[in-house]
Amino acid sequence: MTHYERAIEIQQRLDVVLGLVAAGQLSTPQIADELGVSTATVSRCIEALRKQGHHIKAEKLDGQWCYRLLERMTNRSTKLTKAGKP
Repeated sequence: MTHYERAIEIQQRLDVVLGLVAAGQLSTPQIADELGVSTATVSRCIEALRKQGHHIKAEKLDGQWCYRLLERMTNRSTKLTKAGKP
C-alpha cells in the first residue's frame, strides 16, 4: 500500500467515525465494535477529527462516556485550498 493509499484509507475511516458520532451518542468501545478496530484507534480518530476543527465533546450518559458532535466543520476543502493543497 502506498503512502497516498494509506492516507485515503485513514481519511475514509475518519469520515465514518465522524458520521457515527454525528448520528448518535456512542462510546469509544461501541464505535470500535462498529468499525472492527481497537479503542485506541477510535481515540486517535477522535483526536484527529478535533484537530480538523470538529467540535466533539465527551459526556457521561447513563453511567457511560459517549461522544457528541457539537459542531461539524463544513469548509474543510476551503481550508485545504488556502493551505495550497488540492
